[in-house]
Amino acid sequence: MVTQHIETRNARDIAGKLTEYWAPLWRRNPKCEDEDHWLEFDNLIQILPTHDILEIEISLMMFKSAIDKLKPFAAPGIDGISAFELQTLPDSLLQQLLDTLGHFEDGFPEWFMIARTFPLNKTDSIPLSSQTRPITVLSQIYRAWGAMICHQVLQKWNSILPSGITGLLPTRGSHFAAS
Repeated sequence: MVTQHIETRNARDIAGKLTEYWAPLWRRNPKCEDEDHWLEFDNLIQILPTHDILEIEISLMMFKSAIDKLKPFAAPGIDGISAFELQTLPDSLLQQLLDTLGHFEDGFPEWFMIARTFPLNKTDSIPLSSQTRPITVLSQIYRAWGAMICHQVLQKWNSILPSGITGLLPTRGSHFAAS
């Protein structure tokens, strides 16, 4: 048996090999372009019951609760701010940050939403592409903001969605669905 290993330290070559390995897995489910399928989905949306507009509480207490749940040593995102730094900020600065975020009328700026994807080794040696898994790093500020809102949305959905709907909702995960 003849085998050949090519090692490289060139970032472009490494990214190319990782993309070559992971792209087929990421793209394994083709886009649904069947118009009848989408019409069926649109019809389903039309018969869903309507509910009151969801009120989201944007408060220092809710923001701090979300920040406290971040992993302190998780990688910082495009903003360069770590979860640990957010967790050590005094309330006065967190309130200023919260006020600043509240001024983004159309959501976070596009540059703030840049995610970086890195290969994480699953082995201690030089890995093959199959011995890595991609992780995507978002801004810690965005993650805290999103967690604050997501927590409230899921709590509300938990109170209005039928009990037969499981997954993602508090006390309705796969463990609870199976019992």
